[in-house]
Amino acid sequence: MAARIAVYCLLLPVVIAPILLGGARLWALAILILCLGIGGMAGSFAQQRIDYPILAKIWLAGVLLGGWMVVQSLPLFGPADFPAIDSTIALNPAALPAGLLMLLFCLLAFTLAHILRPDGNLIIRIVIASALIQAVLAGILAGFEVPTNLWFTKTAHIGDATGSFANRNAFGALMVIGILGCLHQWARVSGPLMHRLDRQGGWIALAMILTVALIAAHSRASLISLATGLMAMMVFAPVARRKIIMFMIPLAMMLLILSDTTLTARFAELARPDFLQRDDLWRTALAAIAARPLAGYGTGGMNLVIDHFATPELNMAARWPNSHNLFLDAALCFGLPVAFIGIAAILAFAIRILRATAQPKDRALLAGFVTVALTHALFDSVIILPALILPILILAGSTVPVSPATRAVNRGDAGPDGQPVTAGR
Repeated sequence: MAARIAVYCLLLPVVIAPILLGGARLWALAILILCLGIGGMAGSFAQQRIDYPILAKIWLAGVLLGGWMVVQSLPLFGPADFPAIDSTIALNPAALPAGLLMLLFCLLAFTLAHILRPDGNLIIRIVIASALIQAVLAGILAGFEVPTNLWFTKTAHIGDATGSFANRNAFGALMVIGILGCLHQWARVSGPLMHRLDRQGGWIALAMILTVALIAAHSRASLISLATGLMAMMVFAPVARRKIIMFMIPLAMMLLILSDTTLTARFAELARPDFLQRDDLWRTALAAIAARPLAGYGTGGMNLVIDHFATPELNMAARWPNSHNLFLDAALCFGLPVAFIGIAAILAFAIRILRATAQPKDRALLAGFVTVALTHALFDSVIILPALILPILILAGSTVPVSPATRAVNRGDAGPDGQPVTAGR
């Protein structure tokens, strides 16, 4: 009973995080952390075996990153190279609690998923249900021409489906994750096509609903991430089905883009010489990184950095809360050394999980999710929203291989002293 409650507390945030503005607000993060905390307490009563070596590494990395964030915000020292900021490294020390809460949220979600290891199909179905709730909500708001996202009147992304999210890219990313999940469920049954349609055809219907919602979002980054995610799934899919998928993906993507005139026009804008200001924004971020490559600027001060280092061609009438590139954002916030080590560790960890996943269909889905995250990271920072990063964290925590010592204990291979038996004993 305790283990079941813990699993519910782990999966409930997957559904409610998108409804709470993606979970990015401080009060929303507190609610999500409370759910995970209750799940952790229930899991402790369930007497689950804990893989301490892996969790110790994850928490050590989290503590080190959190410690660096604290150092950046302390009024002990700080570069005097920025106007009106000469006592701290961080340009906005008040953003420290939000940053630490987000870090704690990620650590708790991964830890609880690794301890409980819920059924993978259950996780995926909850993610699909969460995406469908947002798609239905977006349809209702559009049908009644409601100019809000349930929280506030939209001043941007007007005419785009956003559900209860604040922008179209975040909504589109959740639709993409849901679509990949539907395709994974569809692939669970093998056999003749008509037999599969009879048994699993509902998943294709749900994927079509989410695709319609994705088109209504008019998010270029999400459509590109859908294409790359599908291609990643194709690479890791069973060889016998790859050739069919190879021809279906480009055709389907072209039909998706051409089916909506607004979306077609948005892709046509990419031919503009200024690349929609992204090139100037990235040059601004690179100039800011070059000015402070080691210390960074802390979390929460991105708009100040961009305003200060803006290139002459950058449109400052628009508000730029980030550099629209997660890798540049990481270097801006934490400095190049910390950002490089962190990104390299995450990529190495993802590769380790992919190699350890036994089932080809599960490996294909994880590869698709990782590819979607990396694609979005190149064009924006929405993938780190709790509502979007949580499904990936839960799947990663559930599938990461346990250490040899824990595996021996779980098999019962222990000696008289209660310690796991190793090859040398």
